[in-house]
Amino acid sequence: MEPLKISFCTVCMGRLHHLRQTLLQNIADNTTYDNLEFVILDCNSEDGIVRMNEK
Repeated sequence: MEPLKISFCTVCMGRLHHLRQTLLQNIADNTTYDNLEFVILDCNSEDGIVRMNEK
């Protein structure tokens, strides 16, 4: 049986710096669990969140 998937869902608008910190911390804190996904809902930010997520 496949392990359960853990989803981190984040809604943001104009908080690129905080989003980057949050994602990096969540990734660092969960290195031993393989079945993760990060869902980011961007509310029309103009601070580069979309470009960051494309990387």
